[in-house]
Amino acid sequence: MASIGKQITATALVKSGGTKLRAIVVSSTSSGTYALYDNVKGDNSGELKVNTITPAAGSWIDYKDLYFKDGCSIVIANTLSVTVIFE
Repeated sequence: MASIGKQITATALVKSGGTKLRAIVVSSTSSGTYALYDNVKGDNSGELKVNTITPAAGSWIDYKDLYFKDGCSIVIANTLSVTVIFE
């Protein structure tokens, strides 16, 4: 069963501990880039899991159970607003 995380608008630790990312939903009014890292620091240290991408506004990006060992950190640039969905 999936649980929806909080809406993220800046670089942050999204969830600590081992977790599976299911999807990222991009706000229909935002633009920018993001990258995902496996760490508990909320920054761009640790293992790069998803290289920088520029999603379309209003898009759903399916990650099909991408596993994070330590925690999921997202690095956001510009005015991107996303909702992160975990298992």
